[in-house]
Formats: sequence, structure tokens, C-alpha cells
Amino acid sequence: MMVRTPARLVALLVLAGCGAATPFHPSASSYQVVPATPLGTGYVLLPRSNDDRSLLGRVLVDPPSDGRPLDEVARPNPCADKLGAPNEEPVVSGFEDTMALASDGRARVLHPYGFDDDASSATHFYYKLDVDKRASVAVTPEYTACCTEKGTCGYGVVTALGHGQGEFAVLSEQRSGSASTQIPASSEERGVINAKFVRKRYVYGYIAALVTVADAAKARPLSLLGDPAAGATEPTEQDLPEQARADYQRKKIQVEARSGAQAEFAYAFKDGSGAISENEFVRRYEDLTGARDLSAAKTNRNPFWLYYGIAATGVGTFLVGSALYVSNATQQRTEIFPNGEPPAGTLSSSCNFSTGQNVPMEGYQIQCSAPLDPGLGKSMGIIGGAMLGSGLASFVVYGVLGYDGSTTDHVISRSDGDAYVARYNRALLRAAVRNAPATTTAPQLSSQNVVSTVQWMPVLSPGFAGVVGRF
Repeated sequence: MMVRTPARLVALLVLAGCGAATPFHPSASSYQVVPATPLGTGYVLLPRSNDDRSLLGRVLVDPPSDGRPLDEVARPNPCADKLGAPNEEPVVSGFEDTMALASDGRARVLHPYGFDDDASSATHFYYKLDVDKRASVAVTPEYTACCTEKGTCGYGVVTALGHGQGEFAVLSEQRSGSASTQIPASSEERGVINAKFVRKRYVYGYIAALVTVADAAKARPLSLLGDPAAGATEPTEQDLPEQARADYQRKKIQVEARSGAQAEFAYAFKDGSGAISENEFVRRYEDLTGARDLSAAKTNRNPFWLYYGIAATGVGTFLVGSALYVSNATQQRTEIFPNGEPPAGTLSSSCNFSTGQNVPMEGYQIQCSAPLDPGLGKSMGIIGGAMLGSGLASFVVYGVLGYDGSTTDHVISRSDGDAYVARYNRALLRAAVRNAPATTTAPQLSSQNVVSTVQWMPVLSPGFAGVVGRF
């Protein structure tokens, strides 16, 4: 049985290594984060906690800008009496979402919300609100006719206010790790961002307003903070300084078509230095984005050589050890000669005999130490050595092929690869823009190169007479 066991084990390993691979499907359930529930289009957050609903029905001449909150830019409405009667109704609803902030102008936008001191580190604005009632007015045909006649329609009119409580916060986006948490973000493709809270603020009262635009065709989309310029736009490579752009180009990944029997898997991931394995792409993707939806694709691409090497080395070591034992171990037996000492040549040369002795009523006895089975030990040693050698050779093959396998070894399809590479490059570009050193466009003048010229001129005025110089 000992001789047949390795062969059966090798056969099982070969079958396991040649079996069909389990199909890979990117996981969509990697994030246990409640989906974002954003406020509807046209809603603007109100930075000040108050129960004053006088903002309802006011008109906006222009969209909010320069960081000014909605209640500062809204004006009395000459046609307010033509709006529908104010209506107040109970509402039970919750809203939670995150908005990416523009890299320029964050300070002025965050100032009304009390976060101007955190503008340098804030990358996102977060809100979580529980609304308990809604006050609203309706835009009637009479109102539209009135404001058109008077030319006071402006950008739009505040038609609803949401009352409730909650919190505003500013966030700093982070890479995955213990210092960050996952925050719902409807604008992100994965629905979450990895970030840490920089500062929070509790709010209560009328906390959001709905702006109904006068002319939808000319409307500029308002951000949650009012100012259309507050929201971040997707960066481009042109937003990077030259050195950061070169580094981004080196790290950016592309999907390159290769020849193969299965077109959906005939490709390779490639960065600025050359092709990389699929496992390496998954590692970079996870490190950069914090996402784990590709984790199942990061697998040992050459398991047979590793598992065979472990099994063959273990079995070979066992057989070699057993062979040494069988070849050197002996079993004890007793030779009895009733008529006295045995004649010369009677004892077997394969048995090591000790000194004999006469035993009353039995005869002359000699203790014999005979080897168990030298032939069996030799056979086991040969088989064990072969198994041990093949196991070590398998480790060498595994060392050459490696855990990651070749650059054309894929379980991710080409279509999924394109999608995840796009996400990776977008995250890489955002990180590059965020981490790029600030550049100064103003010329730097050396004090050694500045030549001062002075022009002197007389001045005579009612309160002064003398000579002044102009530099």
C-alpha cells in the first residue's frame, strides 16, 4: 500500500490541476455601506440653523456665487402674492450624501457653513439630515405672467423649505486603512469614498431649500452649497504639473490586446514600464481605491506545481525515512538447539547471533537479531528519493512560473478589465491632482537682479510743500 499511495495522490493532484477554473464574477457586495440618499435636484443646503421661513417665495436674481449662501442672495419677490398659498405638511424622510469639493475656492464656499478653517484639508462636504416637515408654495400661471411682465423672474424662486435636524461635515479623502471609514457618495462609481471626518457641525430648523428655475433652458446647475462652482469637476492630465504628469503616465494602466483562442481573455494589463500580471493589477487597484470587489481574482495562478511539490516532498521524505528504518532495524528471535550447540555452518549469515546458553529442559538457545527486510528498504528508498527529487523540481518550476503567473493569465474578462482599469486610472488621476505640489505662476525675482530707480519731483499743496520720490 505504501508504494501505491503516492501514485494515487499524484493522480488526484493532476486531476485537480487540470480541472475547470471557477468562473470569476466581480463582487458588488464588498461594501456594507447604506446607499446614499441625496436631496433632489434643485435643493440647496442652508448653513444657518433657524426656524424662520421668510426665505420661502423669495426670488434669486442670479445663482449664488462667490461662496454667498442662498439667504444672502435671495431678494423680496414683487410677485409673491401671485404664488400659491403657503402649505405646510409633515414629512418623514432621511437624506445622506457626500459632495466632492472643487480644489479652488473651497475656502469661500465653506465659510458660511463654519468650515473655513478646514478648507485646506477638506476634499468633500457631507450631510446627513432627518426631515420632519416641508413648507412650500406653488408657481402659478399668474405668477409667471407677473414676473415676466415686470422682468423680475430672475434665475428662479424658492418654492420649498425642508425642516428637520442633522449634521454637516467636511471630509478628507484617504486611501484604505484604519484611519478612514467608508462614506456614502452617490457621485462615486462605487457609491462610497474612503475618508475621515475633519469636522462636524449639528444643524436644526429649516435646513434645505428648493429653487425652481424660471427658464430651465438657461439654468445653471446649482450645487448643494448653492455656488455652481463649488462642486469638483473631473480632473484631466492637463491639470497636472509636468513632473506629476510624467509620474501619472508611468503608473497609468492600459489594456493591450493579445492573440489568443479566447478573445475575451486575450489581453494584458500594461503600465508605463511594461506588462504586469492580473494579480499585480488587483493589488494596485485595492491599494489605491480601497475596494475589494476584485479580491477573488487575486489567486495562485500555478497551484498544481506548488501543491504537487508539497505533497511529493512530504511523501518522498516519509518513504526515505521509512527505508532507512527498514534497512537498519532488526527483529529479535530465539534459535533453540535441543541437542546442544549447533554444528559449524548451521547459523544463517543474515542474522547476528549473540552468545548462547543452555536452558534446562529446552536445550541450547541463541538470540538472533535479523534485519526486517533489506530488499523492501532499498525499494522504498529508490521510490522515496524519486518522489523527493520530483517534489524539489516542482518547487523550482513554481519559483520560475510564480504565484502571479504570466501576464496573459486571466480570470477577469476583457470587458470587466476595461471597466476596472478606467476606475483605477480615474482614482490615480484624482490622487495625482490632489497630491501635486502647488505651483506659483508669479515670477520669482532675485534681490540681486532688481534695480531700483527713483524719480524726484516737487510737490506743492495746501498742507504740504516739498520733494517726493517715486520708485
